[in-house]
Order: sequence, then C-alpha cells, then structure tokens
Amino acid sequence: MNQDAEDSSVGHTPLFVNPPQIPTMTDPIASDWNAALPQDETELAKLIDFSQLNQMFDDFLEVVGLPVALIDLRGRVLASSRWQRLCMTFHRVNSDTCARCIESDVSLSKAMQQGQDYAIYRCRNGLTDCATPIIIDGRHIANLFIGQFLLAAPDLDYFRQQAAEFGFDETDYLCALAEVPVIAEAKLPAILRFLTGFANWVVTMSLAQKRNEALQSGLEQRIDMRTQELFQSRQMLQLVLDTVPQGVFWKACDLSYLGGNRHFLKDSGLASQEELIGKSDEQLSRRGSAELYHADDRQVIESGAAKFGYEESIVRADGEIGWLHTSKLPLKNPDGSVCGILGVYEDVTERKQVEADLKRSNTELEQFAYAISHDMRQPLRMINSYLQLIEKSLRGQLDGDTRQYLEFAMEGAKRMDAMILALLDISRVGRKTEPLGWLETRAALDEALSFLEPECVTTAGRIEIGGDWPRLIASRDEMVRLFQNLLGNALKYHAAGQAPEVAVRGSLRSEVWRCEVSDQGVGIDPAQTDRLFQVFSRLQPQSRFEGAGVGLALCRKIVEHHGGHIGVESAGEGQGSTFWFELPLNAVATRHESANHE
Repeated sequence: MNQDAEDSSVGHTPLFVNPPQIPTMTDPIASDWNAALPQDETELAKLIDFSQLNQMFDDFLEVVGLPVALIDLRGRVLASSRWQRLCMTFHRVNSDTCARCIESDVSLSKAMQQGQDYAIYRCRNGLTDCATPIIIDGRHIANLFIGQFLLAAPDLDYFRQQAAEFGFDETDYLCALAEVPVIAEAKLPAILRFLTGFANWVVTMSLAQKRNEALQSGLEQRIDMRTQELFQSRQMLQLVLDTVPQGVFWKACDLSYLGGNRHFLKDSGLASQEELIGKSDEQLSRRGSAELYHADDRQVIESGAAKFGYEESIVRADGEIGWLHTSKLPLKNPDGSVCGILGVYEDVTERKQVEADLKRSNTELEQFAYAISHDMRQPLRMINSYLQLIEKSLRGQLDGDTRQYLEFAMEGAKRMDAMILALLDISRVGRKTEPLGWLETRAALDEALSFLEPECVTTAGRIEIGGDWPRLIASRDEMVRLFQNLLGNALKYHAAGQAPEVAVRGSLRSEVWRCEVSDQGVGIDPAQTDRLFQVFSRLQPQSRFEGAGVGLALCRKIVEHHGGHIGVESAGEGQGSTFWFELPLNAVATRHESANHE
C-alpha cells in the first residue's frame, strides 16, 4: 500500500498529491512587471512595513512547500515568498498571459471585497490561487494569496495548446508545469487561517510601531514647539511686566522671592533676577517693613483670597516714609491649592502729598468762601436797612425817578443777599451737610415734593413719578435739595398761562442709577447747555424769571460729591428739557464704607 492509500485509510487528507520543486522558484517583488503596477497610496499602507513578511513567507515555503504572497487591491505584490517558475518565467513575462494573472489577482480582490472569508480562483493560464482578506483597523487593505498550485493533475493537452498559442518552448514549459504542486483542497481553509492570523499580527505590530514612531516624532516636535512658545511667552510676559509703571513681584509660600519686574528690581536696589530669587524681605532693603508685608502675605496665602487696593507705608533706605497702593493675589496650582503670591504696587507718595495739599487748599478755600459770604451779609443788611430808612423818611419828597432809583438799589441789595446765601449753600456741600448714609431715594423725593407743594398749587403743575427708586448711600439733605432744585426749575421755567407738566423717572443701568426730570417748558438752546451748570450763569432774563443763577451749579456739586454726573437734553427753545443725573451705586457705597473705616 502506498503512502496516499495509508493516509486515506486512517481518514486523513494528504496536503500534497504532488510535492513542489522549491529550488526552481523565483522572487516576484523585484520583477519588472510588479514595479510597473500602480503604487498603493493609502495612508494606512504607507505606515506598514510589509518587508517583515517576506522572510516569514519564504520560511513557510521551505517548510510547507506552498508559495504565499500579500497583494494589494490593485494587484501589486507587497510581500511574498518565491513563486512558481511556470508563472515567473512564462506567464508573467508574456504580456497576454500576464494580463490573465493580473485579472486573477483583481478577481480574487473583488471577491474579498464582497465579504467572503476566502475564495479559490482558477486563472485562465491554468493555475489556481486561493485568497483571504487582510483587515486592519476595519479597513480592507490587501489579500493574502496561496498559489500558484493545482487542485488536480494537470491537463497536459491544455498546456501544450497554451505553449503553442503564446510561443513558449513546449518542453521547458511542461517541465515547469511538472514543478507545480497539486494540493488537497480540504487543507486550504486551515492553511489560510494560520497564515492570515500570523500576517495580521505582523502587520498590526508594524502599524503600531510606525504609529508609535510617528507619535513620538510628533510629540517631540510638539514639545519643541511648546518649549519655544513658552520661552517666547515668558519673554513677552517679562517685557510687558518690565514696561508697566507699577512694581510687580511674586513669592513662594515660604515668602521667598521667585521673581519681579524691572521696576521692582530698581526699587529693591538689584540689577538682575538672579540677585532677587530666593531672597526674603529681611535680606532686601525693607527690614523696617518686612513684618507688615509678611502679615499681608500670610493672610492672602492662608485665606486663598486676594487683597485689593490697600495702602501701606514703606521706609526707604534714606529713612523717609513713602506710601504704596498695593494688591496681592494668591497663585494657585491646578488643584486649587495656593503655591505662592503675586503682588502689584504703585508708589503713591507724591499723589498722597498732592491730595493732602489739595484737600488742605480746598478746606481753606471753603472756609474763606464761607467767611467772606458770612461777613459780606452784615454790611449788605446794613445797606439795605438804611435804604429802607431813607425811603421811609423821604417818602413824600421823592419824585418818580428818584423813587425808582431807590427801589433799584434795594432790589440789588436783596439780589446780592440771595447770591451770597446761594454761595453759602454751595460751600456747605460735603462739609456742613448730613454725612453719607443709606437713603431711600423715593423718601428724599417725597420730602422735596412736600417743600414744593405751594409752587405746584400756584402754577397748577402736575408731577408724574415712575421707574426705579433704589436704596443707596447718600446725604439726605443734599439729595432733597437736588430734587427740590431740579423739580422747582421744571415748575418755574414755563410759558405764562401754561400749566407745568413734569415727569420724574428713575432707572437702573448696570450698577448706575439714573434719574430724569422732564418738562414741557421754555427749553434750552443746545449750544448754551454747557453754561447752565456754572455759578451765576443765566440763560433767561431776570425780568422774566427771578433767580440767582446758582441752583444748577449747586446741583452739579451735589451730584459730583456723590461720585456721579449730571447733564441736560433739549431740542431747543420752546421744546422742553430733560435734566438727568447718574449715581454709581457700588462706587458710592464703597466710598462710604472706606470713609467710615478711616
């Protein structure tokens, strides 16, 4: 019994019916026909080193006797063992039979794209190939081929006819045909599973290696780029810090210095960052103020909250005392823990001196204005009294012109007294008025309206009130006077015989309260509005409307004392006016609390 019969008797299918002739096989990758085929341009294929499979496929050929190749979807051989001489010496050399070979490769590729696990294809040249797909990252990139081989003994007449048709040497052609193995078809699935698994593993590892190399290269490039960006950002930041007129410094939690800008280095008597880093306040020229600075630093570090806009003294190297306007902020790690402190300060010694001088000058000026105004009223009252006595004693002796002259003199004295009283009112704003405190704006308006009740009755005026009336920090009597003056003017300045109609409206606008007083009175020439808020400035003649010309100047000073602004809008004479003022709610409250703290 021969070997085939023995294998069959025990239920095994032999792998080869006719064993291969391995030494006569040749390499297809370097062949001209393969180099001439379209190159695969997919990014995925570029990342894979298919050459690692060549040796494995050649070893498989030596051990098992089957040629193996990895062929892309265009028919190009990517990796391979040696191929049958019949294919390489005859079929792939002749253009017509090579076209059949490529047709075989492409046909099997199409079968793989249709989702088949594997396919067997008998080339029109008479040989058989078997293929299974290679799927990487969910993409079909190539096919694993086993071939060329025969599934049964060859039809020699068919191959003789083919040799004659394409001009092959029949003897040599049939000798090459005899070298092609005949393989049992039942063994093909197992062989394909083994080769596919191994090829997939090698290709996946190669892809992973290439990707890691690309990732590493990209990471190194990004690190280099980021390092350069950080260096440039640091240089830019240092340039910005060195340009600002304030001193800037930063410390670690142990209160040692980590850096500072040029202004700070100059104040510290240092020439470079290296001289500063690691030093403490005791080691710099601040020994006299070190404990005070440390107390502020520790408060910010321990609380994790910034400390803004406070003033602190500094003892200079020459012993003089200066003043700094300082803010300190905690520096935090990504997890929120405090890792240091950033300080920004401005030397305000000169400004405080100027403010002190200005405050003293203003106080002296206010005292002077009050004294002059107060002292001027005494001789003015005396003049007015003697004019009245003259008028009384000469009442029956005066002619019409002389009587009129006397009336003009008394009227002038009366107006001068009113002007002096108005100046006294202006000098008292912020000095002799009630201090700032929480005030209901509507309550102040209502109090002003009670004082204006006689004017409303006399003029038959109507006042409409609406909008928002918040609670804010203000001086009660100053706010009452402000409302009284603005509403009094609205009732006063209207055409004869016209009943005044006044609208008062409050509104909140982004931390600012705005109040508008609108009337339908005589109106204002827009070109003259800048004069309205000046002392003794009048746009209407005294003969038409009485007044000292100080009321709006007083309103301006009251509004500015509360940190606000005042203005007027009018389309022109005879078209009414709208006087408005705005008070910053938070700024006023902060100013009040700061004043109380002092």
